[in-house]
Amino acid sequence: MNPQALLEYIEGTVYVVHLDPRYRRARHYVGHADPGCLRHRLAEHHTSSGPRLLRVQKAAGGSWHLVATFPGTRSTERQLKDGQAVPSFCPDCTPRPRTEMPAVDPVKAAARNVRRAARTEAWKRLQAVAETPEQTDAYWAPADEAVAKLRASTSKESR
Repeated sequence: MNPQALLEYIEGTVYVVHLDPRYRRARHYVGHADPGCLRHRLAEHHTSSGPRLLRVQKAAGGSWHLVATFPGTRSTERQLKDGQAVPSFCPDCTPRPRTEMPAVDPVKAAARNVRRAARTEAWKRLQAVAETPEQTDAYWAPADEAVAKLRASTSKESR
């Protein structure tokens, strides 16, 4: 393991995990750990509550290891994922990996946050509509009728 990989940072740590061998098209997993929690977060990845990508990698017989850490927040993690330049930070994939995160473009970050908020709001509206009592009752009505008939037939037989 890269000795630089286990560095933790005051504002939080963004980390890159290399998958060996690659799982389908994925070669890396990028995550974020709160200050002082990197070792705990990595240990959590080995459990059944870890990230899905790492669970399926393990189930497929593969392994993974930490290759890089950077100072940053969840928005830094998102920036790294969105940039699709993760291999350029991995010493296993690149002879001279990048060691610093690129600067955040505030315009792109603001646009991304607006899009994410709009998607979240649309999802909430969809959930609110889907859970109205009328729709729920209509959905379960055939099952309720079948259960009532079954109960009626069993109560007649037991007499």
